[in-house]
Amino acid sequence: MLPIRAPISHKNCIICSSLSPLGLDLKFMQSPDDQDEILSDVFVKKQWGGYDSILHGGIIASLLDAAMTHCLFNKGIEAVTAEMVTRYLKPIPLDAKLRLIAKFESSLGPLFILSSKLLLNGDLMSRATAKFMRKNV
Repeated sequence: MLPIRAPISHKNCIICSSLSPLGLDLKFMQSPDDQDEILSDVFVKKQWGGYDSILHGGIIASLLDAAMTHCLFNKGIEAVTAEMVTRYLKPIPLDAKLRLIAKFESSLGPLFILSSKLLLNGDLMSRATAKFMRKNV
C-alpha cells in the first residue's frame, strides 16, 4: 500500500500531523484494491472520550473528515469541507482499534463528493458523506 502525503499547507493538521503537539499523527494509505479509496488504522485513546468509556462524537467526525481530505490528497486535490453529514450508528469504545476508510465518489463542477466510515472488527460504527470545494491558494 502506498502512503499518502499531505501537502505542506496541511502540516499543522490536528489529525495527521506529527508537528502539532496535540496531533494524532495518523497515517493514511491508498487501498491496494481501489485507487479511489484510502485506509488508516486508528487506536482509540482513553483521553479521546466523551461519555464514560466511549469515543467523543467530535473526534469521530474529525477522523471521518480527515480521511476524506486525504482521499483528495491522493488525487492531488487540496479542498476544504463545504458540507458533511455524519451518522453515529453505534457507540465506539475507548482503547479500540478501528479501521478508517474513505472513498472518492464523484465530482460535480467545483464540488467533490466523498464518503468515509469507521469499522470496529468489520462492524460499521459511524459513517459520513461530504462535499468539498477546491482550496483557494
